[in-house]
Amino acid sequence: MGGFELALGLALIFGFLRKTAYIGGIVLSLMIWSIDEGFGGPYGFGSTDIGAAIMYAFVFGAIWIIEVSVDHTKYSVDSKIETRWKRWKVFVLVFYFCSAQCKKTFDSDPHKYGHPK
Repeated sequence: MGGFELALGLALIFGFLRKTAYIGGIVLSLMIWSIDEGFGGPYGFGSTDIGAAIMYAFVFGAIWIIEVSVDHTKYSVDSKIETRWKRWKVFVLVFYFCSAQCKKTFDSDPHKYGHPK
């Protein structure tokens, strides 16, 4: 578990395999929430605390949504790899919020949207 947390932390700091880091962070947070925190229990009359780990899952989800909807970051390891291997973006982000026309425009001129030349 510690190795997974270390790998997740390094991936977040350096921006390496961001898709995997976000999904891994969500899975880890949900595992901690369900196993270690017992879904925020013990439950009793007036209990409203659901635990902190579920909020981390929401934060990872929010970071993921924000990242795919704004310009590409140029300060990550992923962007450096993508300059040499164009298909790397498939591994970096799972989806883009984009229609078919938007995708066609993006694929025809990715530099317009902040991707490195």
